[in-house]
Amino acid sequence: VVGIMQNTGDGVYSLNIKPNSGSFYEINIKTEGFSTLHASTTVPLKPSVSYQLDNQILHNPNTFSSYFSYRITKNINDRSGTNRYWHYRLRQSQTKIWRFDWGVYDVDSPIIDDFNRVTDATDDLGFHYVHYLRIIDTGMDGKTLTFYGTAYQNEINFFLDTDEHYDKYLKSTIKQRMNDGNNLLFNEPVQIYSNIENGLGIFGSAAFTSFKL
Repeated sequence: VVGIMQNTGDGVYSLNIKPNSGSFYEINIKTEGFSTLHASTTVPLKPSVSYQLDNQILHNPNTFSSYFSYRITKNINDRSGTNRYWHYRLRQSQTKIWRFDWGVYDVDSPIIDDFNRVTDATDDLGFHYVHYLRIIDTGMDGKTLTFYGTAYQNEINFFLDTDEHYDKYLKSTIKQRMNDGNNLLFNEPVQIYSNIENGLGIFGSAAFTSFKL
């Protein structure tokens, strides 16, 4: 037993330890009058990532709002075996506010999962991805996974390798958010993924690698 979770109030229980990459964890919840809840996860290893910048462009020169953009090459050194990579960005506004990049409009690559791809003729590429990029290594196991995009100064790039449970949870929640948009009458309902035996919820894990420009 790693530890017993403590009640910190408002129905929240916590354990003051950090999980280790590559380790297997189980959780059991016992409450009088209810069936025991159980779930498990194996924490992935942090993705091995590198990047290169070129084609630097200065926008709005000699003004308070000037900034640089770049063409960025992003590389994931894929480990052999099953990996479930995700990618997202945080960008800083001129007012120094960090914001999640809710749409990816600058990536066109066969290694990107199309489940959250939206066709839009007004986009430069004719499409964009909603919220995250899910990167697949089918046919590329153990090789370098490369894609290109546009980067800006004061940007943080995050790469995740998730376990199978968090991967399915992320995918189902993004599909559900996409369903909340237009044409609700024609959207198929999405079952949010759960891996809790005798209950509902998610007990999963992810390992993060990030870099700031």
